[in-house]
Amino acid sequence: ASTKHVVIQHDRGVSFDDAIKLLEESAAGNEGRPRSGDGFYESKRNLIGRTSKSYICVIQRPPSADELKYMTMREHVFRVFRPSTGLGRPSGILDIRDTYKLVTAEQARAGWEGQYAEALSQCMHGPTCRNGAACQVGTRL
Repeated sequence: ASTKHVVIQHDRGVSFDDAIKLLEESAAGNEGRPRSGDGFYESKRNLIGRTSKSYICVIQRPPSADELKYMTMREHVFRVFRPSTGLGRPSGILDIRDTYKLVTAEQARAGWEGQYAEALSQCMHGPTCRNGAACQVGTRL
């Protein structure tokens, strides 16, 4: 009998073009209009140890019964997509606006594409991570 070692990698990242498609699909389900709060957001502070900002794409959706338990007030729930790790945990708009500010797609493009490319080979801690290439926190693969 032989032994086989198989490595499976899954790219979790979301390209800028895919994020645009997600926003367009959401708008199509709302008579072609973007839902309130949908769009790209830029972090108010720089990433740890860097001079660049973080970007997310958020899309409104109705909250599930489980999510309603954790909401401190009645607010819309958003699916949060990141260029490096894709779909994250749902968040309320108030929490999003505490950390991020709404920007246009064109304002987000360069930063989003930079984070998407960087996350293929570098962890979220940046080039000075003490664990070096072994660290995979926040990477696409």
